[in-house]
Amino acid sequence: QAQSPPRGGAATGAMALPLQQGATVLRHLLRLHKEKLPPAMKGMGDAYLKKEFRLHRNPLKCTPDQYNVFLQKWIEYGDMIKAQDVVIGKHMSRDEKKFLDKEQKTQLRRLRDETQGAVMSAAKEFQPPK
Repeated sequence: QAQSPPRGGAATGAMALPLQQGATVLRHLLRLHKEKLPPAMKGMGDAYLKKEFRLHRNPLKCTPDQYNVFLQKWIEYGDMIKAQDVVIGKHMSRDEKKFLDKEQKTQLRRLRDETQGAVMSAAKEFQPPK
């Protein structure tokens, strides 16, 4: 008798341990955002994190190996922002961008545009009166 696939990213088999690790990584990153990011960037960053972790925990969309790479990249991101006094991020290399699919490239452009808009708004708020 055929079994139906797990629903909603339920932790089964090889994904159980990485999913537990993923929850720990997500909580750590949300704490870093709270400590390090200005409010506008924190809101956007938290929403992005939660969406990405929700998407990648689904075993129908992500293999355990892919999920481990996903977690490793987010751990590296956490290490990077933890080491910065002022969070400035990091530019992606052309080689890194080659691995993005069309949807990820669109999302990256959208994030860049939103971030630039937030930075411009924040800069206007901090300009001294004339």
